[in-house]
Amino acid sequence: AFHGQVVVAHQADAVIDHRVHAAVSHEVGVHVVDQPADVQQRARRRGGLLDAAVGVAHQPLEVIEGVAEAPGDGAAFRLARGIAPDAPVLALLPGSRVGEASRLLPVFAEVAARLHAQRPGLEIVLPTVEQVAATVAEAVRPWSVPTHIVKDGGERADAFAAADAALAASGTVSLELALRGIPTVVAYRTNPVTAALVRRMLTIPHVALPNILAGSEVVPEFLQENCRAEPIAAALAKLLDDPARRAAQKTELAHIAELLGRGGTAPSLRAADAVLKVIA
Repeated sequence: AFHGQVVVAHQADAVIDHRVHAAVSHEVGVHVVDQPADVQQRARRRGGLLDAAVGVAHQPLEVIEGVAEAPGDGAAFRLARGIAPDAPVLALLPGSRVGEASRLLPVFAEVAARLHAQRPGLEIVLPTVEQVAATVAEAVRPWSVPTHIVKDGGERADAFAAADAALAASGTVSLELALRGIPTVVAYRTNPVTAALVRRMLTIPHVALPNILAGSEVVPEFLQENCRAEPIAAALAKLLDDPARRAAQKTELAHIAELLGRGGTAPSLRAADAVLKVIA
């Protein structure tokens, strides 16, 4: 009989296989916790030792399934919007809440202007959602960069497929971009008080979901005081101008998609198998 301790860490919306729950109910030393950080806390309480720790990746199923069901037609989007087939296209995703979009849009505007000054053919696609559509429309009105606001959810996948690179707020959209294989830079800025509190609680070096999953900085992150137009534009310029750099990031993003179970066994099932191997 197994007498050790196994911890299964998962995000709140991840699916935990029924076999893991069965192991918990039979009291064989399996503990399901809500966050990966809880593994560290439980380990400290046991003198830093656990017999096994199993992670279930953050897996918003609707994102993964949406990418699989709607890969997008970039060529059709460019044709419909009058964008040349060889024109560089940058997707901007400033967030789905009015507050975050209002904080990020001025920075994104300056980034777009800087990039357009050196690349006159650059065009912007800006998929948005209903709750921030008015904020976005008002913000982009004075922009000199050709900008295509995408309000129709049916066009969202096509807009993504048309993009050569993306600048996105930190959040679930960064995971969608990773699954779609779009080279990305992540930026985020919140109010200073919230930022200070978050920094005190963070136990991981990265904030963007693709980087958390990869355990390294696959997509460049520019947060808080580093969320400035000059370095963000420089990072995006490297992606827009260097096909080899874009290809390298796409390779890393493909690995992240594999971690999420795309095209293979779901993370919850892999975790269950790992638990059962330990307690067998």
